[in-house]
Amino acid sequence: MQLPPRRDAIPTSRADDGAAMVEFAFVGLILAVFLFGIINMGVLLSFKQNMTQAASESARAAIPVVNDTTTPQDERYIVVDDTLNRTVGEFDQACNVDGLTCERKVHDCAANTDDYAAIVENLNADPACVTVRIEFDNTGGNRIMPAFPLIASFEPKTMSSQTTSRLVPVPQLTP
Repeated sequence: MQLPPRRDAIPTSRADDGAAMVEFAFVGLILAVFLFGIINMGVLLSFKQNMTQAASESARAAIPVVNDTTTPQDERYIVVDDTLNRTVGEFDQACNVDGLTCERKVHDCAANTDDYAAIVENLNADPACVTVRIEFDNTGGNRIMPAFPLIASFEPKTMSSQTTSRLVPVPQLTP
């Protein structure tokens, strides 16, 4: 008695030999674009997070500083500038160099809440805010990642982060 031939033993035509390689070339290209896109966006998000952290730390650094009006320069600017240079330097950047713009401003701000207005009224001090803004121009020679074809069109051209901290007035202690 003779057994029927096995399915895997049936010879295939030689015309299908290169089809898998051609199909993999198309699918592999799409997978490579997705892989590089994920890596690229991950690096950009990490850079954006570093910018946000630098702006936040710099704005918060001025909170405990009381401006001495006898000096010509506002001490809060000095503290913000020092913190900003240190925190931006931690991710290998420098303010106002290679597309990274850093701005800081100590300004009066209106009290939004009744509680804060009561605090200000009780301390006889002016409300003030510190705003730190960091912006990065991600074009031309300033790019964080090389311009991959197809991926570069989805990248942001500029990234910015801004933080405002309200300075709580410190009561003047009398001896």
